[in-house]
Amino acid sequence: MFGLSAETDNGWAYAPSIIETTDVLLFFSTPEGALACKAEEWEDYHLIELPLDLFVAGWLPNMADDGLLCGLDWSSDLKGMEYDPETVLETIEEAN
Repeated sequence: MFGLSAETDNGWAYAPSIIETTDVLLFFSTPEGALACKAEEWEDYHLIELPLDLFVAGWLPNMADDGLLCGLDWSSDLKGMEYDPETVLETIEEAN
């Protein structure tokens, strides 16, 4: 997994949900996908590679606890599907 992260406390690249009153943290399957979103407010963000085991064991459960959604492989114009982190976790576990 890849994403964009700020050096400050602003953290991970996210967008407001269009479905719920929460935010969507963005993750990408390729570095190119993440870098395509490195513009405007995320221009100074850095590409981060997130190991799958950390994403599964740490990020997804914490996102579920915090009521956040997961955006996977959004386009550079910040459009994409919003997923419940628990659904993403179940899908990954079923694939393994």
